[in-house]
Amino acid sequence: MHHNAASMFQKTAGTILGILIAVALPACSRGESNVEAGNRDGILHYGNGAEPQSLDPHVISGSPEVTITSTLFEGLVTTNPYSLEIEPGVAQRWEFSDDRRVITFYLNPRARWSNGDPVTAEDFVWSFERALTPALGNPLAYTLFPIVNAQEYADGTITDPDAIGVKALDERTFEVTLNNPTPYFLSILAGYTAFPVHRPTLEAHGRVTDRFTPWTRPGNMVNNGPFTLQEWKMNRRLTVVKSETYWDAENVKLNAVVFHPTENEISEERMFRVGQLHYTDRVPLNKIPTYRTMKNSPYRQAPLLGSYYLLFNILQPPGNDARVRQALAQAIDRDTLVATILQGSESPGVALTPPGIPGYQPPDIIEYDLRPRESCWLRPAIPTPGLAGAGIHLQLQRQQPPDRRGRTTNVEGRSQHRRDSGQPGVEGLPRYLKRREFPGDPRGLDRGLSGPRDFSGEIYYRRRHQPRRLLRRAL
Repeated sequence: MHHNAASMFQKTAGTILGILIAVALPACSRGESNVEAGNRDGILHYGNGAEPQSLDPHVISGSPEVTITSTLFEGLVTTNPYSLEIEPGVAQRWEFSDDRRVITFYLNPRARWSNGDPVTAEDFVWSFERALTPALGNPLAYTLFPIVNAQEYADGTITDPDAIGVKALDERTFEVTLNNPTPYFLSILAGYTAFPVHRPTLEAHGRVTDRFTPWTRPGNMVNNGPFTLQEWKMNRRLTVVKSETYWDAENVKLNAVVFHPTENEISEERMFRVGQLHYTDRVPLNKIPTYRTMKNSPYRQAPLLGSYYLLFNILQPPGNDARVRQALAQAIDRDTLVATILQGSESPGVALTPPGIPGYQPPDIIEYDLRPRESCWLRPAIPTPGLAGAGIHLQLQRQQPPDRRGRTTNVEGRSQHRRDSGQPGVEGLPRYLKRREFPGDPRGLDRGLSGPRDFSGEIYYRRRHQPRRLLRRAL
């Protein structure tokens, strides 16, 4: 009796213990990560920086928006992701007139919108006209100005869109007439400003010149790219799935891409480390040395065809003196700044146009030089009270996001002149320069920039192509 009772107790205790172990194991084990699930299901998890402001290709200008819209839309041509050479997009082929001013594009008969409608030459005519419409306020309308009457229409000088040099010769033949031969024009057509949009869809959801209407929402959007918009949960994720109507769908290997918005680059890098992201191009500078020393490191350095530059008000002292500007250009040791503070993640800039643009190599016109010479002698050149004979001190700061302890790092460059050295240079005027992304038209910036009244300047960044420093895992 006692033995049986004991046996029953042992069986009961064993059963309870087994249940506890069975319950505890899943609770302690690590769940499947996004990367693991994505590798299995063909879904790419992409760290995309900030929340996109819009998905309208004729409104956007920021990197987060451009990355997403490039999966949703396709222009007449595309660029090879490795060489940046021009390749066919919606257009199967194209030909130039003898004077190189007229380009005729022959559209792929298999090109379809995501609702099954054919992509036609008239779609491109209407989309180009919309992109240039003054009421829309397209920040990159100026990129289409090589087209006949494009600038005049965008400026409101003419109001007839039929005067713009774009024409549908038939359903699948699109013609563009340029003001002059423009060797880089095909590269412009690979950009998002030249993406077509589906006219019936825009007209069904408001005025076509409204910058923000529901046509870009899931369930409403009709697009012609390799993916379609499935969901957009603000500040959580945006998901695009493979399009079954895309003309080259058989060569699209991914089933979906999930874009994760993260405002803080430290958080995004942490998401990569724990397997929530396949890819991020936001790598904190202080993490780069560690990644470089790792075996089989996921860190890759690829060129970002863009330029950081200082923009000064040249209509007032001291920026209106060419000798001051020349001294500033020569007094910044770009090589040391890049090698140390920026951890080799950038390249020294020697011209506004970065190296790597197909068919063009910028000249090396700037060199670090603090030797005394007349063209750079600043002290007589600065009529600013209190600075005569002292030169200018320029301090550049770019604040990095806070680390896990709340500390921030200022990426700082100094260019200065010691009064007893006899060296020309710049000293004496501290200035905090903010960074702005500036992909648009620089006209109108001569109205004055923020900063001290007599010495205004800001750090601007002009983007050409992607990518940049990045962390990635292959699917």
